[in-house]
Amino acid sequence: MHSRIIGIVKKAYYDTYKDEMDWKLSGFYGDDVPYFADYVNEDTDLDKDFLWLVDTLSHRTSPSLIDIDDKNLTITFKEGFKDAYFRKSWNDLLKNLIGNPDSYDRFCGNIKDCDVAYRLEQLVNEKYGFYISDEYCSYDTLDDFIRSVDYDKEYKVFDSVDYHY
Repeated sequence: MHSRIIGIVKKAYYDTYKDEMDWKLSGFYGDDVPYFADYVNEDTDLDKDFLWLVDTLSHRTSPSLIDIDDKNLTITFKEGFKDAYFRKSWNDLLKNLIGNPDSYDRFCGNIKDCDVAYRLEQLVNEKYGFYISDEYCSYDTLDDFIRSVDYDKEYKVFDSVDYHY
């Protein structure tokens, strides 16, 4: 399976340092790949990957909660975006934990369901989708990145890398 590592920073930071930094996700040589990937491929189309990311964000929220500029590859998250983005996952998490009378037994292993922990983990933090890399070359899942965004701040997408898991 393939997905993308997307380089994103606050646009103000990008504008301040755009001439001083390379703005490429790099350093993927040999075994030096992110912990979540088998291998990476730097041959991607940033414009298409930007639209893929925006489409992913829009499917989990209302498109009215994000402003996009596909020419400058920027995204601005509006007030309420996080609530809308996580609402379904939260409801599914509650349903799996509270709404299911077998939840505790499945969690403990009394009822054999080897996927219960994985499903719960995916509801909290989807780890096989987009990853976001910042100016420090650290990696966050898209979910963790969304939790950290500031409303009404413009974010610049500066690079993308394909990864296989």
